[in-house]
Amino acid sequence: MRQARRFHISRRLAALLFSVTMLGVGTAASPAPASASGSCQGYANYVTPPSYIYVLRQSGPNKGYREKVPMRKWTKHVVGTQMPGYYPREALRAQAVFVKQYGWYYAMKGHWRGGRDAAGMCYDVKDAGDGWYVPEKRGYTTSQSQAVDATWNWSIRKLRQDRWKFILTGYRSGAFVQCGVDSDGWHLMQHSAYDCGRDGLNWKQIILRYVSEGRMVNRLEFD
Repeated sequence: MRQARRFHISRRLAALLFSVTMLGVGTAASPAPASASGSCQGYANYVTPPSYIYVLRQSGPNKGYREKVPMRKWTKHVVGTQMPGYYPREALRAQAVFVKQYGWYYAMKGHWRGGRDAAGMCYDVKDAGDGWYVPEKRGYTTSQSQAVDATWNWSIRKLRQDRWKFILTGYRSGAFVQCGVDSDGWHLMQHSAYDCGRDGLNWKQIILRYVSEGRMVNRLEFD
């Protein structure tokens, strides 16, 4: 009975989310790792997120040029376009961590991909393709904003060669399947994460369903 209920919900959500998906859910955050290396803003802290991120605007009044955007604002806007505000609270919180860490990774020294705007200035991410940042058209709900605030001090590590390393995260829409079934080890699969939230998992448990050999780290442990 539980499985039948779950997939009944999935079919209904598929219809509800079709128009949202066209606006950006799951369309971002799975490019190849950095190859240009070097640095844009020179950030080198793996414990505390950067205070800002350089975003190449491909639309809006600053089209073709970078904008210096507060990191928390960028994260909230991207969460606002990537996962609907009516998703379970814990799924939204997991999404918030994946988005923040994605932008944080590419703002880090050594992970810059070499992008420059029309004036030759470097940028960390684009406003489409790295998570939709279109503040002129799309905002975020209270639930999406609270998800970012509640998880801001946390980041993800993965065990590699006996060391817990800060990693590049990603996120995709995935399929309407059971919680974690479509995990690939580093993407959050948003539609099955909905199922995780409905099953009662908290956001840390959800993240660890999608990050193999993962661990959560709170920056306050280092203060």
